[in-house]
This record gives sequence, C-alpha cells and structure tokens, in this order.
Amino acid sequence: MDGALAELARNWQAALSSPCLPAVAWEILTGRVGARIRKPDFLRLLLSEQQADAVILRHRLGLELRDVAQIMGVSQPVIIGQLRWARSAVQHAAIAR
Repeated sequence: MDGALAELARNWQAALSSPCLPAVAWEILTGRVGARIRKPDFLRLLLSEQQADAVILRHRLGLELRDVAQIMGVSQPVIIGQLRWARSAVQHAAIAR
C-alpha cells in the first residue's frame, strides 16, 4: 500500500489532470498488488481485468455501484454489464467442473 501511495504522489500532477483521479489510483494499486501476488486469484484467471475489478470492488469490498463506477472511471451501466458477464463466466466455469 505504501508503494502505491508513493507512486501516486510521484505522479500527482498527471493524476490530477486525468479524467478520473480515483481510476488512476485504482490502476496503480491493482498494478502494485498484482506484481506481488504469486498465485493469481481465481477471478483474475477467469475474468477480464475490468470484470474482476468490478466483482472485487462490489462483492468483496461491498461498495455501491456508483462508487465502483467512480473508482474504475466508467459509468454505472458499464459496471452492471461487467458484473453480469462475470456472473455468467463464473456460472459456466462451475458447470464445466
């Protein structure tokens, strides 16, 4: 976490000029976490990056849809679609087992 915050601080001016500051912070955080994970999470193996992020923020962290959308820098309908696709992919993977 400290490394992600330090990276955000180093890139603060660029982050401030981006269309969505929370999305920049989320990208830095997930990049740092992903670099340290030895065994990828099941969701990251099965889903696209955006789908996995939406599921983690909404269901694992319990954030509201509007907050997930803001953090990811997309609209709520995009998040709803990503969550639907993710649910479908997880269901198909469960059936295939």
